[in-house]
Amino acid sequence: MSLRKLTLICSRFHHISCGFRANLIQFVNPTSTFISRFASSSAPEPVTLWGTKKKNRKVRLHSLVGTRMSAEVEAVLAPLREKVQEQGNLVRSLKASGAPELDVKKAVAELKARKKALEDKELEFTSQSSTFDRAKMEDLLKRRFFYDQSFAIYGGITGQYDFGPMGCALKSNILNLWRQFFVLEEQMLEVDCSILTPEQVL
Repeated sequence: MSLRKLTLICSRFHHISCGFRANLIQFVNPTSTFISRFASSSAPEPVTLWGTKKKNRKVRLHSLVGTRMSAEVEAVLAPLREKVQEQGNLVRSLKASGAPELDVKKAVAELKARKKALEDKELEFTSQSSTFDRAKMEDLLKRRFFYDQSFAIYGGITGQYDFGPMGCALKSNILNLWRQFFVLEEQMLEVDCSILTPEQVL
């Protein structure tokens, strides 16, 4: 191989390696590109949510509203918490100083009353939208045939269920996740045994 060809190959290899190194640095430390992008412009570009063209302005407004509401709630609950803390300190001081039992009982009763007032006020600010109606959920799953009681048209059998197409897929996914974690990662030995149903269950 001539010296000219060798020099040309080395220069091309050096060019490729430098480009790869620059891309690698940008991949490992993307903050430099991030900083230079925002240093060139006065205001950052709005970030879009994945899978939608809407900007994240609504998300920011929602978070700000939640922060403001939590601050207002804390402003209301702070005096009640201070009262509970003061009464708790009073009860501890009475017990430590050996005060009469009647005074200690009165202080403890007052502490319980203040705690109850604090809990009631916290429940007022608790969102009621998190309630779960199990009956409606079960009715929906049965109407969509995720599952149903076995032999339901003949009265059904307690403790036995039939799974529909979506129920079978859900069960398969859960079993696969369970098997990957408990069997494969823990290197357990899997066995499959027969299942017998007692006559009392039937």
